[in-house]
Amino acid sequence: RCLAALARLDYAPFEVLVVDNAPRGGTASAAKGIVAASGRRYVLEERPGLDRARNRGAAEARHDIVAYTDDDCEPDPGWLAGLAAAFADPRVAGVTGRVLPAAVETPAQRLFESYGGGMDKGATARELRWDRLGAFQRIAVQSVGVGANMAFRRAALAVVSGFDPALDLGTPAHGAGDLDIFHRLLRAGCVLRYEPAALVRHHHRREMPQLRRQLRDNGRSFGVYLMKRWREGDARTRGAVAAYALLRWAPWLASRVARGALGLHELPLPLLWEELAGALSAPRAWAEVRRIPSSSTG
Repeated sequence: RCLAALARLDYAPFEVLVVDNAPRGGTASAAKGIVAASGRRYVLEERPGLDRARNRGAAEARHDIVAYTDDDCEPDPGWLAGLAAAFADPRVAGVTGRVLPAAVETPAQRLFESYGGGMDKGATARELRWDRLGAFQRIAVQSVGVGANMAFRRAALAVVSGFDPALDLGTPAHGAGDLDIFHRLLRAGCVLRYEPAALVRHHHRREMPQLRRQLRDNGRSFGVYLMKRWREGDARTRGAVAAYALLRWAPWLASRVARGALGLHELPLPLLWEELAGALSAPRAWAEVRRIPSSSTG
């Protein structure tokens, strides 16, 4: 589905690079055959981790701007044109786009759309700069966008040493590679832009066990992200991270579970508990993450 959608992109010139990350068994041969049949470039990244795959993609890319999407997504025909329009401003180092559901058919998909609007960050374009963000906004960069629809100048990625391979899927963190790169680029003085015209449609998890796993991963990965910010920040940053965790995130998690227990939340209690349980597992995940060599010092 993803490759078929990319074949319908209304933009030139561009290339499509498929990075196959740590495939198991004979899946590498199958994936390579599918990619070859589509006429696209196949790259094998044997070391596990989505951020390793992202870094490999940037290293292999032939153009100065690298756009990322996931294999469970279908970019709109105008996706690259929307991204390119935002990059017309030379100050812009990175662009994120809008992510809407490809289908809302199952109970799990409907519940995910109830979870803060799914992945949608809204219909309004906006520019993000470090000096215009409040202390909590500099930490809670999930408002910037999501990894399923993002693009960067290769030169900007080089400034911050790329994505952190100790984060995201395929590592104990189970996510947060996109949040981490957004934060580090903003802190380095880069301008990011959210452009809703750059549209991607995402196939949400169809079954409840998959959704429960995703929500648990969300809690764990965001906790790991906060711990990385605290460890690598100065005294002022550490204070802001601690305040955000204690005054915003922890009360938010607890209140959702409490409302769910009373039947007052749109999500059922077991799903709300999964995210809280994931957050509680973050310290152990962080201890494991710290043993993974990192390409970024934060």
